[in-house]
Amino acid sequence: MNQWTIEAIALKKKIKAHLNVASENLPDVLRLLIKKDCILSGSSISSIYHNEQPKDYDFWLKDYAFKTAEAIRDNIVEKYSDAILDISDNYGQPGAKGAPVPCVTPNAITFKNKFQLITLGDYHSERKNFDFLHCTPYYDLDTDKFYISERQFYAIRDKILIIHSEKRKIKDYRIQKFTGRGWRAE
Repeated sequence: MNQWTIEAIALKKKIKAHLNVASENLPDVLRLLIKKDCILSGSSISSIYHNEQPKDYDFWLKDYAFKTAEAIRDNIVEKYSDAILDISDNYGQPGAKGAPVPCVTPNAITFKNKFQLITLGDYHSERKNFDFLHCTPYYDLDTDKFYISERQFYAIRDKILIIHSEKRKIKDYRIQKFTGRGWRAE
């Protein structure tokens, strides 16, 4: 077994450990939804590799689950609002008349444990639009499979920003987000 494969296996174990701790206070129904119907992807994987605290954990609905995304969103907002992060907690901005406002956008629901349920589209359809290569590896909790290529792994390990989608204009704040954390452009 080559070195990058060994390190990728170790990274998968670290991801699982992070998710186990982070999901402790999530209601069982939401934990099951994420385990069965979502995959983890995004820059949290690189943060975990570098022993940095992820800003959030991006969970994308699988394609079959995305077909009911609107119903899932409505159900979560109605029944599990106590698990949703308040914008005032996240952004320091009080809601109307000081009341907390749930962190629910047209694209995502952010929970208090930093899990973010992305409802913009299903993962496999949206993946082609990701800006950087290091954001594209993913972990399927249900199958316990971690999908990462050698090139993705080395981009993460070496903190190299490699453009994933040539069709997408990368916003400056995204580049600055990573260069401010020690990443460098390819």
